[in-house]
Amino acid sequence: MNFENFDMQDCMIITKAVKSRSAENVEKVIASLLSHGHDITQHLCTPDQQGYSALHYAVLYKDLAMVKRLLMHADKRCINLESHDRSTALLLLCRNCSASDLEEEILASLLHAGANPNLPGKDPFSLPLLCALERRWWRGAELMLDAGADATATDSEHNKRPATFFARDNVEILMKLLSGGCDCPDLYDWIISRSLTDAQLKTIFPHILSHPGINKLDVLRGAVWVSYHESAVYILEHCEFCTMYQYTHIISDILKLNNGINWADKNKYITALMKNIFMSKLDKNDLLTSLFLQCARCCWMNKVEDCCGSCDVNVEQIWINLEHILRLAEHNGLPIEKWRLSGRLPITQWEWLGIDHNVLNLVLYETTLCSVPLVLKLLPLMKQDGCRLTVSSAAAFLCSRCIRRLSLSLQKTDVDIQAIVHSPESPYRVLLSELTRNCCEEGRCWFRSPMMTGLCRRGIEFGCHFRVLMLLHLGVHELFLKIRQEKISWNIETEITRAPAGSRRLVFSIVHRYAPRWKLRTRCRDEVRRPWKYRNRPENVVASKLNQMAPLRSLKELCRLSIRASLGHCRIEEKTEGLRDVLPAPLREYLYFRHDFLIFPRITQLPI
Repeated sequence: MNFENFDMQDCMIITKAVKSRSAENVEKVIASLLSHGHDITQHLCTPDQQGYSALHYAVLYKDLAMVKRLLMHADKRCINLESHDRSTALLLLCRNCSASDLEEEILASLLHAGANPNLPGKDPFSLPLLCALERRWWRGAELMLDAGADATATDSEHNKRPATFFARDNVEILMKLLSGGCDCPDLYDWIISRSLTDAQLKTIFPHILSHPGINKLDVLRGAVWVSYHESAVYILEHCEFCTMYQYTHIISDILKLNNGINWADKNKYITALMKNIFMSKLDKNDLLTSLFLQCARCCWMNKVEDCCGSCDVNVEQIWINLEHILRLAEHNGLPIEKWRLSGRLPITQWEWLGIDHNVLNLVLYETTLCSVPLVLKLLPLMKQDGCRLTVSSAAAFLCSRCIRRLSLSLQKTDVDIQAIVHSPESPYRVLLSELTRNCCEEGRCWFRSPMMTGLCRRGIEFGCHFRVLMLLHLGVHELFLKIRQEKISWNIETEITRAPAGSRRLVFSIVHRYAPRWKLRTRCRDEVRRPWKYRNRPENVVASKLNQMAPLRSLKELCRLSIRASLGHCRIEEKTEGLRDVLPAPLREYLYFRHDFLIFPRITQLPI
């Protein structure tokens, strides 16, 4: 086309000159139009059949000089003109960018002249900022954000993904987007995949944790899982958590034994957790108790039956962490003796048993075979802080995982129960002796109380062999049948246990052999217990079952049970001090605590 003599009325003439890709032609056309008094801006705003203007083509050709020349005569209407596919000149630049210096200058020129980075506006198919981010043109994205690009905008071409999705490889841009209000729903996935380093994550946290769409619990747990400890500690120090459920997961994830976190880092976590707890609006007593109990857990097995007392845990290090918790609690004005439980902690059997709710009893209730040495270290410290061992404390221990494990071991061979119970150095024996030390101080034997009687009765009902055996040996000796109301009448039970058949025989054997007085008696006159005409009474039905299930007692056993029935078994060495030189040696061995736990018959050895 001849640009020397052209039709001055052709509104497309500048566009045609640009498409010729000759700066000389563009200059000739503009100069000629100006000399004849034509409006250059009107020519620049006239699109071709595709809707592209002269500026669109100049940007497509990435001709900086031509772009600058056109911008001298363009207004914002020309600069932000949308083509038929809703592309502005700025969008064309970003969709075809290669992050070159030339493109940066073109972009800067467009923005300086008034290009709007947020066009197209309503329901856009594609946006300049997202195109630049997708192509990792970081400098271009930065310039557009500085020029007012909406960090929260999304488009159809990029599947409505937020801008942060494309910016994870550039922390500076990511922080700008977050500061602009952009969501970051992919943060957890980035952490788990380690797409961001610990240092980078900690850098962006001040800009992201305040976003309502961020699940702080998931982010924290993810950081702990990939060992991003600095980031996790930052969250604990700066974020609040609103529910006990959240704290339960946090404490468990951080302090469980086999999670790969070393002891030094756990100590840092404890400091951060304590700071968070005292910032929280939740009940601090429950939070501190949960933290203390989780930290005191010495067994990494999830199930009671899996623990055999040899988990090889560093008790000394756990002790250091527990002392750290107590020091921080006292420093914040809430020493352990002031902890008051609200009753919202999951304590399964306590309501029925009437056990007092306090930290000491909780520790005893959570005791496992592995944690007995730690509990022995804790008792003097807790007593020094004002905690007192009571009948509730003994009951809590007798319901503990430790006792449940020993009960299971009666029928298995993987735990050396004789070593645990008989050995003079056994921490279990020392702990039990310590727990019963205060018995009878106020006159009444703990093991004749309704709490212990009820605990023994419940143990019989559910087949808790070792617990029943312990309670009978420790002095429980009055066990009554339950009276149940059935519709319009009262019925006394004749089935004393719900245990399966094999376990039932072992329960019957233990009860028959070691119960000091009448077994599971009802409150009735003695003359109706045995005569034949009363054979169908519930107490005689039960007695008949027990006699069929268990071996006869020896004379030594009968003597021992008679003495224990009179004195109660707790502190029996003190109570029988004058009998030591009188009793025959074999009976003396059976009488005292250290020889109380015999070798029990296996289920296969019991009569059917």
